[in-house]
Amino acid sequence: MHRWPQVRARHRAHYSEVGRLGALAAERSERRRTLRRKNIRHTKRVFGLLQNALVDEQYILKLLPLLPAGDSELYSHPSLDEFKHEFDALVSARVKSAVRDHGIQLIRYQDL
Repeated sequence: MHRWPQVRARHRAHYSEVGRLGALAAERSERRRTLRRKNIRHTKRVFGLLQNALVDEQYILKLLPLLPAGDSELYSHPSLDEFKHEFDALVSARVKSAVRDHGIQLIRYQDL
């Protein structure tokens, strides 16, 4: 009896999270429909969006072999100031080698 409120609260938090993720998925689907309707090119997947300044060489090297088939976008903020580590990762010899080794083709949005 003493544990019931804790278990119930844990389940409520879980369902709340599931509901939030479902709402995000629905919102993402609606955004994709809007982009298609307006004939705006976009990738099917985006990686790094929630990494918030953590897209470094290690992150990219772990991501590359896991990329699904098709087009993907790597979201980052490369600069020579605050986010220099992200710039360095994108021009890294190890990353370039991994891109080549995994047969990944780098493209521009106009190539979609």
